[in-house]
Order: sequence, then structure tokens, then C-alpha cells
Amino acid sequence: MSVPLENVIASDSGYLLRHWLITPYRPEPPQGTPESRFNEKMKQIRVSIEQCFGLLKNRFRCLLKDRVLHYAPETCAKIVNSCAVLHNLCLENNIPLYNDQEDVDK
Repeated sequence: MSVPLENVIASDSGYLLRHWLITPYRPEPPQGTPESRFNEKMKQIRVSIEQCFGLLKNRFRCLLKDRVLHYAPETCAKIVNSCAVLHNLCLENNIPLYNDQEDVDK
């Protein structure tokens, strides 16, 4: 079954491979093989995703709470997308990230 690339999710090896979920090869393939290069690209993608979520969690503390879904996955996706849009607006308007130290200084 072929799924358009824009309809898949990049994941780590903690998840099972599904037609809509891309995971790295397991066990780790030999160095220099196409599978090894694929795994390296997947690691780079995961780092970018983790950095993105880190920025959003730092700016929008509501994303930190409980580490469980309190809403349907579709609603959660809308919340994360909204936070991403708001974060980009903050960047465009030079609004700094939240800083816990500012609360201590007041």
C-alpha cells in the first residue's frame, strides 16, 4: 500500500512500523548501507521534531502538563498547530520566550 509522504508520521524505534508511521530499521543496519543512511536521516528528523516541541513547551506551558492526551487526537493536533502559529507570530514580533527567572526577580 502506497501512502503519500505528507500523510505519514516520523517516529522512533519504540513504535511498530505501520503504513502511516515511518520508523528506523531495527536492528541497526551495517554502516554505509542505504538502510544506515535512512536511519541517520531519521535521527536528524527526530532531533528537529524534539527541538520544535521543546520550543513550543517552553513558550506554552499548557503543553507540559501531565504528558497524556486530555482531548481527542484531532483536538490535540489543532492545539499544537495553534501553538506553532502563535510561536511564529511571537518570533515575527520579537516576543521573547518565557523565562522562569523573570518571576523570581519580581
